[in-house]
Amino acid sequence: MRDFEYKAGSLCLDLVDTVSARGAGDVDLLATAADVARWVTGTGRLAYAAGAVGDLTTLRTLREAIFNAASACIDGTPMEDADLAVINAAASMGAPRPVLTRHGVVMRADDPFAAMMAEIAGDAIALLGGDRQSRLRRCGGCNMLFFDASPPGRRKWCSSAAGCGNQAKTRNRRARISAQQRGKTVQ
Repeated sequence: MRDFEYKAGSLCLDLVDTVSARGAGDVDLLATAADVARWVTGTGRLAYAAGAVGDLTTLRTLREAIFNAASACIDGTPMEDADLAVINAAASMGAPRPVLTRHGVVMRADDPFAAMMAEIAGDAIALLGGDRQSRLRRCGGCNMLFFDASPPGRRKWCSSAAGCGNQAKTRNRRARISAQQRGKTVQ
């Protein structure tokens, strides 16, 4: 069982990134309803976890529509109408509503799966429909999509600390050391 990564900077992109090694093997990490519940729990949306056993095909369809639309934004091409229709339909499914309890406000939904889909789609609409889309990136190492929240807006990798950025820096350092050592042995 592979762990999910929640480093895309956006709920909808965290869903997109449940396909690992996109373009180089496409490993779907959402193989079962239990995987979906585990992913939802990892997002911190515990209210949806118990009911996150809805139609896996519908969730995958939303994931691919968001991936296609985000990729179009990154590539500077128009988003496809079919992808927009999937995202908009999911956004209208059944959003959670606030309920006042003695302990404060909690979010509830008649259908937790529909509410989860609506929240994910709403996040996609907010991300893809405004100025934030200019900060969408594709990792140069693993093709993961992410939102670049760095102040300069020049992030290249999914993660600099432990992911592709660290691997690239390690490769570059080893190459420099190797080149230096070859230069010393020639002298």
